[in-house]
Amino acid sequence: MEQSPKHFYRYRKIAGESGEFLRKTLLEDELYFAKPSSFNDPFDCLPSFQFDATDAEIIKYYAGFLRSATH
Repeated sequence: MEQSPKHFYRYRKIAGESGEFLRKTLLEDELYFAKPSSFNDPFDCLPSFQFDATDAEIIKYYAGFLRSATH
């Protein structure tokens, strides 16, 4: 199973409104998420997933995932 990355990078300007978001991120543990209506790509909020597996394989995968998440 895939693990979460050890590092997450987000490059932002330090000046202006972006600087305020950066200050809140660093000093107040607050993250900023833009409204989907402000995205420049209309497909950013329309993810598409394709599974090359049988229904039984998909159920087995998610059942295992849920078991590991609750323990």
